[in-house]
Amino acid sequence: MASAVEPTTRHSSLNDAQGIFFGSGMAAFSMVLLTHLGLVTGQTAGLAVLIS
Repeated sequence: MASAVEPTTRHSSLNDAQGIFFGSGMAAFSMVLLTHLGLVTGQTAGLAVLIS
Protein backbone atom coordinates (compact mmCIF):
# COMPACT_ATOMS: atom_id res chain seq x y z
CA MET A 1 0.00 0.00 0.00
CA ALA A 2 1.49 3.37 -1.04
CA SER A 3 1.92 6.17 1.45
CA ALA A 4 -0.13 9.31 0.77
CA VAL A 5 2.33 11.68 2.45
CA GLU A 6 3.06 14.76 0.37
CA PRO A 7 6.56 16.24 0.34
CA THR A 8 7.00 19.22 2.68
CA THR A 9 7.83 22.66 1.36
CA ARG A 10 10.14 25.07 3.14
CA HIS A 11 9.18 28.63 3.97
CA SER A 12 11.10 31.50 2.46
CA SER A 13 12.97 34.03 4.59
CA LEU A 14 10.22 36.55 3.90
CA ASN A 15 7.56 34.15 5.21
CA ASP A 16 9.62 33.52 8.34
CA ALA A 17 10.09 37.26 8.94
CA GLN A 18 6.37 37.92 8.46
CA GLY A 19 5.49 35.15 10.90
CA ILE A 20 7.87 36.45 13.55
CA PHE A 21 6.64 40.03 13.07
CA PHE A 22 2.97 39.02 13.23
CA GLY A 23 3.48 36.80 16.28
CA SER A 24 5.43 39.49 18.12
CA GLY A 25 2.82 42.09 17.25
CA MET A 26 -0.04 39.93 18.46
CA ALA A 27 1.78 39.13 21.71
CA ALA A 28 2.45 42.84 22.31
CA PHE A 29 -1.19 43.72 21.52
CA SER A 30 -2.49 41.06 23.90
CA MET A 31 -0.20 42.30 26.70
CA VAL A 32 -1.42 45.88 26.17
CA LEU A 33 -5.02 44.69 26.20
CA LEU A 34 -4.60 42.55 29.32
CA THR A 35 -2.74 45.33 31.13
CA HIS A 36 -5.39 47.90 30.19
CA LEU A 37 -8.13 45.62 31.54
CA GLY A 38 -6.20 45.05 34.76
CA LEU A 39 -5.88 41.31 34.24
CA VAL A 40 -2.10 41.08 34.36
CA THR A 41 -0.61 40.79 37.80
CA GLY A 42 2.93 41.65 38.74
CA GLN A 43 5.94 39.69 39.85
CA THR A 44 6.00 35.94 39.17
CA ALA A 45 2.50 35.62 37.69
CA GLY A 46 3.11 38.49 35.26
CA LEU A 47 6.43 37.00 34.23
CA ALA A 48 4.72 33.64 33.58
CA VAL A 49 2.20 35.36 31.29
CA LEU A 50 5.00 37.07 29.38
CA ILE A 51 6.92 33.83 28.96
CA SER A 52 3.89 31.85 27.83
